[in-house]
Formats: sequence, structure tokens, C-alpha cells
Amino acid sequence: MHNNDIVIIPIKEHSERIPRKNFALIKGVPLYQILPTTLKNAGVFDQIVIDTDSKEIGEWAKEMGFRWLLRVAHMADDGANGNTLLRYHAACYPGYARYWQAFVTSPYISTQSVQRMHTRLVDAVFQDSI
Repeated sequence: MHNNDIVIIPIKEHSERIPRKNFALIKGVPLYQILPTTLKNAGVFDQIVIDTDSKEIGEWAKEMGFRWLLRVAHMADDGANGNTLLRYHAACYPGYARYWQAFVTSPYISTQSVQRMHTRLVDAVFQDSI
């Protein structure tokens, strides 16, 4: 499916509140790998970008066929918020019809839930704006 959609997943290497949070294992798999894999398997995004300052995560992203956007330092501090990141990401990857953000701290979202969410939002929200 090609809808001209891009999803960007910000993943910091370091977490102030929970050290190594994104590397925690869930059923033997690092947290940072679960949601991107689910999004890929959903098949609704034309591009999946991993925005990270971690070499380990970035190399894994490339191996999986995702784009690796090296996180700039001022976007990796705790003061950076999702809206600022989304504007930055849109500037890095112009020309998409829809920009989505996803966060790896939601590892239990299913492929089917991603597909339903995408369909509902595109049908209910985006079609009205075209």
C-alpha cells in the first residue's frame, strides 16, 4: 500500500528517568526493535525512519531496511518535545502527504491495530482535508 505516508520513530540512546530503557528486553527482544518491526509488518507506511543517537539502534535500523536519521544533540535532551521533533522531521523529509510519529514505549500494539488506526485516521481525518 502506498499512501505517501512516513512514520518517524524517535529513540534516544540514554534516558534520564529509566537508564537503558530502550534496550530493555521484552521476551528476549530489545524494546527498540519491537514497534518498528510491527510498523513494518503493518505495511501501511511508505517510509519508516528511526531517529536515534545510538549507533547500535541505527545499525539495526539499516539492517532492517529502515532509514537512520542521526539524532542531533539538541533534539536528544529531555527538553525536546514531540511537536518540535515532528516539525524537524518534516523538514528533513519533505514531500510526504502524511507524517506520523510512533514511540517504542508502546511495544504491545499489534500489526492489526496499526492497520486499523491508519485506515480510520486516513478515512476520518485526512480525506476531509483533501
